[in-house]
Amino acid sequence: YGTTALMSGDLQFMIMPMCWSSSPSNDGGFFDICQVAVLSKTSPPLVPTAYAGTNQSVSIMSALPLDGSASVSATGTGVLTYSWSIVSSPAGSAPALSSSNVAKPTFTTDTRGEYVLGLTVSNLGFESTESTITVTVTAPILTPPKLTAVKATGAVGTIELTWDDPQFANLAYVEIWRSTYDDLGTAQRIGSALVNGYIDIPPREQPYSHDYFYWCRIVSIGNQNNDSLTGPFNAVAGTPGRPLDAP
Repeated sequence: YGTTALMSGDLQFMIMPMCWSSSPSNDGGFFDICQVAVLSKTSPPLVPTAYAGTNQSVSIMSALPLDGSASVSATGTGVLTYSWSIVSSPAGSAPALSSSNVAKPTFTTDTRGEYVLGLTVSNLGFESTESTITVTVTAPILTPPKLTAVKATGAVGTIELTWDDPQFANLAYVEIWRSTYDDLGTAQRIGSALVNGYIDIPPREQPYSHDYFYWCRIVSIGNQNNDSLTGPFNAVAGTPGRPLDAP
């Protein structure tokens, strides 16, 4: 015997046969003694309750397990069906669910930011309201490497600094430090670069009678809390450079 859910206007009904014994019939067979229970809107609600879990934080490209198994039906009968969706996501992102119709899918994405995921469940023809969670996706904080092959090439009134591409995905910028002495303790930060080079205009002298010394280091991209890491300087000894005098 099955359970049937019906709706009429604003009323909700469920017809539930309940059979508890069998008795002999006049023709020698048996028949079930049954009672039909009709539950209306005044009975306990028939709508199931979805629970998508708690808010989460995860690094880019990491698989985040979701868990909607705490969702419940109103009657304790029948099977819950699940429906996950991505309600909102940052522009340009490519989020993905391993499955949208299981209790415990996994979620991945390639872009930092906040994502809202929704879950609804259905049971006996009734659907729950949507339960949502917010997933905050951050970039992993990695220690930046040393820059290599730092060079200081003099031109008229300027010094061009270059270095090899560090191949560091979390690079935010490169700090440039300078001193008139080959002593890192006396150096001061003079600027930053987003590419593999920087042009410095040292204090004007005529003629340029001494070298300037340079140090460079990488600063990483921060996470949602604006945390970031600063890498080591490229070397203990400064990289010397001297501008050319004007002709």
